[in-house]
Amino acid sequence: MKWLILFLSLSWISPVWAAIAHGGACDGTTGCTPSSSANFQLDLSFSVNTSTTVPSLASGWTSITTKAGTSSAMRVQCRVDYSATAAASGTFSSSANVGLSGYTGTGARAVQDCATNGVAIGATASTSGSSTTPSCPALTLTNSAGTSWVVCGIFNAGGTADMCTPTNMTEVNAATTGDVGVFDTNGTVSSWNGATCSNAASENWIAVSLEVLVPPTNPPVMAQLVNGDGGAGNASDAGNPGNNYRFKMDPALAGNTELIYLAYDYSASRTLSIVDDKGDTATKAVSCNDTTLSPGLSFSIYYIQNLTAGATTLTFTFDAPIPDFTQGHHQFSGIATSGPVLDGTPSCGSELRPSAVTVGNVADPAGTTTTASGDLVVNAVFDEGQGFGFGNTNTIYDIIFGSGYSGLFGEMQYGAAAQAIIQPSSGPIKPAMTFVQSSWDPYAYMTAAFKTTPGAGTARSTGRILRMLETWVPQGTPAMNWVFPCDSGNLLEFTYENNIGIDGTNITAMGDTAGNTYAGYTYGDSAHPQYWVTSNATCNGQLFGFEHGSSATGDVTRMTVYEVTGAATSAAVDTGASATFSAAAVTTLSAAVTSATQTSLSLAAAGGISNGEYLMISSEVVLVAAGGGTTSITVTRGQFGTTPLSSIAAGTGIWPSNYTSSPAITTSQANEIIFCSMNQGTGPNWDTINSTYDFASFPGLSDGNYYSNGDGSCHAYAPTAGTYNLGWLVDNVSSGDFGSTSAIAVKLQGSAPTVRHRAWVIQ
Repeated sequence: MKWLILFLSLSWISPVWAAIAHGGACDGTTGCTPSSSANFQLDLSFSVNTSTTVPSLASGWTSITTKAGTSSAMRVQCRVDYSATAAASGTFSSSANVGLSGYTGTGARAVQDCATNGVAIGATASTSGSSTTPSCPALTLTNSAGTSWVVCGIFNAGGTADMCTPTNMTEVNAATTGDVGVFDTNGTVSSWNGATCSNAASENWIAVSLEVLVPPTNPPVMAQLVNGDGGAGNASDAGNPGNNYRFKMDPALAGNTELIYLAYDYSASRTLSIVDDKGDTATKAVSCNDTTLSPGLSFSIYYIQNLTAGATTLTFTFDAPIPDFTQGHHQFSGIATSGPVLDGTPSCGSELRPSAVTVGNVADPAGTTTTASGDLVVNAVFDEGQGFGFGNTNTIYDIIFGSGYSGLFGEMQYGAAAQAIIQPSSGPIKPAMTFVQSSWDPYAYMTAAFKTTPGAGTARSTGRILRMLETWVPQGTPAMNWVFPCDSGNLLEFTYENNIGIDGTNITAMGDTAGNTYAGYTYGDSAHPQYWVTSNATCNGQLFGFEHGSSATGDVTRMTVYEVTGAATSAAVDTGASATFSAAAVTTLSAAVTSATQTSLSLAAAGGISNGEYLMISSEVVLVAAGGGTTSITVTRGQFGTTPLSSIAAGTGIWPSNYTSSPAITTSQANEIIFCSMNQGTGPNWDTINSTYDFASFPGLSDGNYYSNGDGSCHAYAPTAGTYNLGWLVDNVSSGDFGSTSAIAVKLQGSAPTVRHRAWVIQ
């Protein structure tokens, strides 16, 4: 643990530790069922064989340690419960006796990390002997702050009739049977010098001591963070490469700085420019390549200084289309609006591999050395595993931000995360983050420091999205896991657009490490998107949660998480709505458009087109102003910021691009935020009307296995009470399609922004 001690000293933050309490317990021979359970209860089992053969590892458990004695052997293993319904332990083969003790409030989040050094289990030690004095061995505690518990399992050949209780420990009821006893300190300790007890007769015995703990919580979100997104990108799908990727940002505030971290396919001639729709251009802070992979990968951090205020779309333009692309971007205030802003030398490295499952198992070996106090230090990490754009070689079970760092996003399916910290004093800093895998992929690691200027830019306002995460979570039982940084008191909204009937799942329950209560909302039938909300959330800087789901035909579910500041703390959901649409058939122009000002069009067939409907003609969207339902219509040209085309050849296909009122949602009061989503099945959709489209899109987008699949998420701010008509732009209607859309409105305490994003037309 030398590294952990060093890292805590570099974070300059006093750790805050959570409280541990007893959970359910039980005893048996080859298994038992705890007396009670809870979400994220840590179960410890001490199984013993009365020979020197170590009992086997039970299914669904992780081994912590083993110890062979004179004529017996013990295995200590752990698991994590995801339900308040106690589950049987399973079978501990070759076990003669087992004692199981449960603990809540620990750092246990997933069975794969329940034995991770510094997450749920700290120091361990074992010993054995043949005497009248079984002894729980001493420990040098990982956490000396006085908040750890110590648990000891003792095998005693004399059985329960001759089982003593060690000094300063308590026997765990229902966790002792036959030759095995489980004891703990029944409270916190700051040190552990061991404990001994006396039996009536000399016996062969084994004793194992364990420190049970939680890692330090992350601090509240730094005031400089205004908003941001993470996890969005294109999947690794050779048939769906893209360029000019576009991402909608929640509104930029004047004078702020946008930080962008991304990974993409390598090429020796690769170029990249990042601009927003107001002409602000990004500057590269650092980049590096990994050419040992096939294909190779590139990694970089960019920044846009002194943002222009307003609704903003970021566009990423490469020298050629690429299939692999993922990114995160976050807006910060308090950074100088002009002049040099980078401090020190940013670092970028690849092929970093963890050496052990401990807190901080992926550390930036170079880091950076700052020259000014109060720098904003940003650290981004990408898993370089095979299948980069969607999934990794080895599943990521957990992401843990560094002590003292504010998490920006953590995406376990793609394997991407970012964190930030305000460094109080100048000097070297080497951020670290923990990734839990059964076998480690290589990682790319980037660190950059930005000089801060008090009062620069515009601080975030209430009633807006603070953080957003787009991710995929595998279907499975009992749970699908996610990780999300957040702040206490905010509202969290989860959108699941892959529901049953559209190659997905329905979520049946949600929970997290902070014990927040989630309510589920489905408007329409089970094919419609689903929403889960918790208001006034308890957050420890990073939530780790799960969803129980009913499996359908797909193997993943797409999830978008939003964290909202200034939302109502109770009865937050106002209303919801749903709608369905069927794509209209293609119709054709019978007369060419000869100028950009022409507004009269002739159609070969009416095609069911009505007044007020949007049509796509080549790459232009027009609005039908009159003549709907006939072969002669009048249109308004160049909708949503597009430039009217000067010519459109006769016979060009046209189709409705917006399914009006899909859905229409009516808010009952002013200042609300609307979350909306669509299941289409075939796809792709590529933008929305009267809302902000929250996925990536690019010209020529085609449906990929995982990239779009006809699904989409969006949000809109509703400053006044009334009806809001939402719509979706799609480009596959020539073959016909069916879509299910829905929306949910959430009340805000403060004023809702009046910003409305225009739709980008990309075809």
